[in-house]
Amino acid sequence: MHRFFVDSVDIRSNQITLDGENAAHGNVLRLHIGEEITICSHRVDYNCKVKSITKSEVVADVVDAKPNENEMPAHITLFQALPKGDKMGDIIERSIELGVAQITPIITSRCISRPKEAERAKKVAKWQKNAEAAAKHAHRGYVPKIGHIISLEKAVEMAKGMDAAFVCYEGEQDARFGDISTKATIGIFVGSEGGFSTEEVESLKTNNITPITLGRRILRAENAAAVALAYINFLMFHKI
Repeated sequence: MHRFFVDSVDIRSNQITLDGENAAHGNVLRLHIGEEITICSHRVDYNCKVKSITKSEVVADVVDAKPNENEMPAHITLFQALPKGDKMGDIIERSIELGVAQITPIITSRCISRPKEAERAKKVAKWQKNAEAAAKHAHRGYVPKIGHIISLEKAVEMAKGMDAAFVCYEGEQDARFGDISTKATIGIFVGSEGGFSTEEVESLKTNNITPITLGRRILRAENAAAVALAYINFLMFHKI
């Protein structure tokens, strides 16, 4: 069933209207009268049937509504150091499918990718579209936000207000996430190719960001966040 996200809904008439990009996407999908679709807003799924279609809008009757049950119990922010090439899109898609709530791209000492200020907004807009596509595929209750590209220092300041924060570090051999079942907000720092420098890890530690291992093997930059989030999924849903 096709899925659409909207910022707000007004169902006093028991209908929802899709316009703008949503309507254009509906036309690309060749929606037809009577077809069932899901329209999601603020973690509520509205099961609908298409009533009418034009190039500018799709009107759908609401059949029923229920809370979306596919979200994590914790709000997880991924602080991802920019990788080379187009890997960021893959990281975003995998992370959103695994339940991340927000992704903030960061620049660290070992980042090869360092987009100029003039290019950054365009990249973030592109990544936000990756996020929406992944959220639709995973039947998420909302589209996670891709934040502005910031420095590691600014990311650390953001993490200070969270219940727990961790840095995935290949130099750590034993420490793992531990009991995170009671944490409402969690930050995860993941490096680019080459990971974090020793100095950066020491700085993170002084700010109560805990180094953890993801296992004995060295992971590619595009896989590390997915492994960390899969581990958190296991801990959260199995209450271990």
